[in-house]
Amino acid sequence: MRRVLCLFVLVGCADSTPPEILTFTPSIDADLRGAGMVHIRATVADENTITADVTVDGVSLGEARESSCEETGCDFKWEWDTTESPAGAHEIVLVARDASDNGIHEVHPVVVDDLVTITEMRVTEPNDELLEIEVYLFDDATDALVGCAGSRQGLGPVDEAGVRYPVDASLIDPDRFHMSPLGLGDRLVRFEVWEDDDDPVCPTVPNASLNDLVAVTPARPVSEWKTMGSIAVPTADLEIVFDRPLALYDDAPPPTPEDPPYTPDPDPIFDSGGGAGCTAGGPAGLGIGIAGLGLLGIRRRRRR
Repeated sequence: MRRVLCLFVLVGCADSTPPEILTFTPSIDADLRGAGMVHIRATVADENTITADVTVDGVSLGEARESSCEETGCDFKWEWDTTESPAGAHEIVLVARDASDNGIHEVHPVVVDDLVTITEMRVTEPNDELLEIEVYLFDDATDALVGCAGSRQGLGPVDEAGVRYPVDASLIDPDRFHMSPLGLGDRLVRFEVWEDDDDPVCPTVPNASLNDLVAVTPARPVSEWKTMGSIAVPTADLEIVFDRPLALYDDAPPPTPEDPPYTPDPDPIFDSGGGAGCTAGGPAGLGIGIAGLGLLGIRRRRRR
């Protein structure tokens, strides 16, 4: 009897499953207003070694590699300095690959914007012993209020005429979020300085019969105000900067002026520094909604 030798070849299956992205922040359509340093975080899971990379507008922030990323996954972190990026829309892309070159990617569009902050101020009128100075920004075509700052936002020290005060007062919008210069587009806007003697205060338009108008500036587009820095009118001088003094670690706005002071965790997630705060989250001007997120992770950092 002829014997037939049967050879069975067992062929193993190659890994074809890509890694799994468990978390990735900032979230889609995140409002990064005022954030000069954004900490990008991702958690990725796979049975094999993972290589992860993040790009912002196509520019890599650097690859990172981790092993043993099953179940709970591995955490990856990158830092994005937005101060060299223009205000507007940007695209953050996370790409993760395993040892078998199986890849997955996720795209998060975000919006970067500046804060409008008064850093120095002097008024010469009215010559009251005690002043309560507020600065308002109006749409010149409609007279609609688009931003303001008062004692709650950092102008409290300005209480005597003729004295130049260093201050740190970022303008808020009528909804008490940080004002969005980007949301104003090319509209002409003017600053008004008021001595406010009655309640309510910013962001309520002052009553002209109960308060004193100290100064009015010419109307200019935001793009022109950005290049000026100094505003000088006969009865008031202001130094105004458009910048991003915040450090963002999570999708969370800072406390509003009505909130109690925020105490950071023992493992700090903030840069050093401080200042009057109001929320950096979602105004109608940008149409992106992160306003409902918890108060977790922004604080001022040193200005450049």
